Amino acid sequence: MQCILTCLKDVECAAESSQMSAHRIILAAILALTSALQSPQPPAKPSLATVRGVVVDAASNLPVYAAVVELTGVRGGQVLAYSDVTGKDGKFEFLDVPPLAGYQLIASDVGNYRTGAFGQHRPNDVWSPITLTAGQTLTDVRIVLTPISSIGGRVTETSGKAIGRAQIYALRATYSGGRRILQLARQAQTAENGDFFMGGLESGQYYIRTNPPNSTDYRQLFESPAGWDLLPNRKDGEPEGYPTYYYPGTMDLTAAKPVDLLNGGKVRDINIRVAKIRTHRVSGTVLSEAREGSPPQPAAKSRVLLVPRTAGSESNLTRWVNSNDDGQFEFRGVFPGSYFLVAIASGNPAQLTARKPVEIRDSDLMNQSISATRGLDISGNIRFQDWQLGSPPDYSQLAINLVADITAPIDRSFRGYRFTPATMTVVPAPNGQFTLRDVTPWDYRVIVSLNPRLAADARLPLDLKAAYMASVRLGDTDVLANGLHVDGKPEGALQVEVATNSGSIFGRVLDENRETAIPAKMVVAPEPALRRRLDLFYQVPVSTTGRFSMDGIPPGQYKLFAWAHVEDGAWLDPEFMRFYEDRGTRVEIDESGAHPIEVPLIH
Repeated sequence: MQCILTCLKDVECAAESSQMSAHRIILAAILALTSALQSPQPPAKPSLATVRGVVVDAASNLPVYAAVVELTGVRGGQVLAYSDVTGKDGKFEFLDVPPLAGYQLIASDVGNYRTGAFGQHRPNDVWSPITLTAGQTLTDVRIVLTPISSIGGRVTETSGKAIGRAQIYALRATYSGGRRILQLARQAQTAENGDFFMGGLESGQYYIRTNPPNSTDYRQLFESPAGWDLLPNRKDGEPEGYPTYYYPGTMDLTAAKPVDLLNGGKVRDINIRVAKIRTHRVSGTVLSEAREGSPPQPAAKSRVLLVPRTAGSESNLTRWVNSNDDGQFEFRGVFPGSYFLVAIASGNPAQLTARKPVEIRDSDLMNQSISATRGLDISGNIRFQDWQLGSPPDYSQLAINLVADITAPIDRSFRGYRFTPATMTVVPAPNGQFTLRDVTPWDYRVIVSLNPRLAADARLPLDLKAAYMASVRLGDTDVLANGLHVDGKPEGALQVEVATNSGSIFGRVLDENRETAIPAKMVVAPEPALRRRLDLFYQVPVSTTGRFSMDGIPPGQYKLFAWAHVEDGAWLDPEFMRFYEDRGTRVEIDESGAHPIEVPLIH
């Protein structure tokens, strides 16, 4: 009615100024009122929504400038699309957006980043749909973009001379059973000035390998000695050349350092220094006992290995030959280093083996003798430190497991010789006595578990379920800390002590908004000084509500890690854990009880 009153007032003012007659005033008022009542009212404007947010770099957490942000949805078969470009502060804004469920919000910066969507922390994550209601203002929306990764650097001799035409390999770290397995991801070649560049890499952790140019006759030898031994018409000799090197400049894969691109990024100055080496000759004789107690005799057609001590049999540096009819063997073109000389001979009825350490330095190593015998017997006993239930425990409810220590990383882009002793399991007598028989010389870990032959519904003492290995010793050797190294007849018995004063944890996993985070893969890891003890790592189940609990954890200092994405066993790799060390949650576990713990989710 406000517009009608305004019209009447205007008419009256006009009448006074023009001295119109009363009749004309009344007629004008009637016409104005009729017109106002007959005019259609404009429709009410629907209440629209607003979306504001920012695009950030996953590696640096800095804003991304000039990223294209697109908001799309579908309503009644019609596609609704809106776009904006981020400013220098990385921010974007969408105004007057119709209310709707199921909007997708994506951001892109072609050539610099992989396209990302709201709800993703990595490119392959599931994106989160957005629901907008009438009049809603959605703020603090965050889109994370992963940079397209690249690595660059230079290969030089130790003198500083550039190495041109060197082959460069980017090896991506994957994991199997906690063992780092390197897979070929990208290949390049250095320019004449030694520089190299590899772009378009997926986010991840990489190890960089180089194979400098060598003479054609011995190229395969210096790239992969293990593969060289498989060649039918190889050229024997002790040449000089460039072996395989890993960044920052080591032939030993266990000493190689990763390039961390877990959140993407551009890394330069990956400089590798290399040097030529002189190879050597190794020879000797394999002996074996035809019968127990008989003098050793030459072992014909025995398999002989040279295994790097820090790398394991699957290393590309492992060498192998067969002895001749007189038990004699010879290796040609062997790299300097520390090795185990391993002999595997046929026996009756069991296989005969031997292992001895050898050093190859500045000269040939000739006339070695190695005697293969039946496996060694290791006796021992197991006991509880703190058993308090009255009657003596029945130790036959437990089992002693001897597992080959094969945690050394492997470069799968090479062929290696696979030789690993099988896992051995024995059940102690009720009084705790046991004997591990025919143990092949190797490096092992000792693990105590429940007897695998126990019935699923077997009734066990409560303390037994909370048991953990407190001590394992062989003479003066701390086997838990250093492993069990079997090279000759052991001195003394294997003493295993089990304790039951374990502790527990419980709590929940939260995301950055302090909301329940699922799915999550959670791990309890010991302090860094104890991480060679794989028995102190625990993978903790996380429920669909983000809650977790676990009993039977030995007392001590730990860190809790909860990942949204992680390969099984990656946490056993010290180089992987180094990247996440400061993101773990410290906790002290003891037998007095547990208090609730909140663990942040790691993306």
